[in-house]
Parts: sequence; structure tokens; C-alpha cells
Amino acid sequence: MQLPTAGWGLVILCWNILMERILVAEDDPQLAHLVTAALQHQGYTILLAINGLDAVEIAPQADLMVLDLGLPGLGGLEVIRELREAD
Repeated sequence: MQLPTAGWGLVILCWNILMERILVAEDDPQLAHLVTAALQHQGYTILLAINGLDAVEIAPQADLMVLDLGLPGLGGLEVIRELREAD
């Protein structure tokens, strides 16, 4: 299955067209800061996860997720599988 990527091994998943809360799931502190700062500047509320387990736990609170495919714990694809199974 081919997933849309935004580069750097990131996948963007959207559940709600009226996005307010965005989960950034990224373990690289510099990249997480860059993405978070850019989204906050646009007025979004940011939720941050630094590993796959946290991403699965926080995802139900988010309208959109920017997901690193190489997260520690659970990788990005495993996060997607977990969320699909829970849905």
C-alpha cells in the first residue's frame, strides 16, 4: 500500500476537514520544533508525540496527524495499523 508522504518519511493523515488540533508525531527534536512552529504560526493547536505508543494514545484527540514513519517504539505504519484496528 502506497501512502502519501510529505518528505522525510512523514505521512499526513486527516480525519476532519475543519482541522484545529494537529498531532505531530516526530522523534527528531529539531524537525518536530520546525513543523510545530510553522503550524502554530498558522493558528493550529499542536499535540506532540515523540514515539509511536504516544502517537496511538494521543491520536483520538487530533483532527490531523503528521506522522514520522521511523518513530521509536511503534513505527509509523504500525501506528496506522493500531489506529485502524481501534476504529
